[in-house]
Amino acid sequence: MLDILVIENKRNVAKMAKVVLTRHGWKVAFHQEDQRGMDVIREVRPRMIILDLNTPSRSGAEILSELRKDGDLSLALTPVVMLTGNQDDADNAAQADAILPRPFVGRDLCALVSRMLPSGISSHHA
Repeated sequence: MLDILVIENKRNVAKMAKVVLTRHGWKVAFHQEDQRGMDVIREVRPRMIILDLNTPSRSGAEILSELRKDGDLSLALTPVVMLTGNQDDADNAAQADAILPRPFVGRDLCALVSRMLPSGISSHHA
């Protein structure tokens, strides 16, 4: 089972997040094309999503809104961390479980993920 899906248009940010989280034992996948974001979420059914708020063709807020309205309740309740480089955008991320401002450091990301994923079933603790 996939622990974390990162949907981020900046490859370097996504790669850093994936490397840091993988080192700490989580199973992480990266998806760059925001137009198919919800399709990918439905396909892989991650335990958590890290989502860029300001993707070029479809905003993270739109993807998150669609996720929260999904008919599959287990999918709709997936924890979401919204990444944003602009603190003024925080209102657009209101449905997210947490907001992580960019730039961020790996230990802050890991601490946030550790708090949000239930430790009893995470592959991180297996």
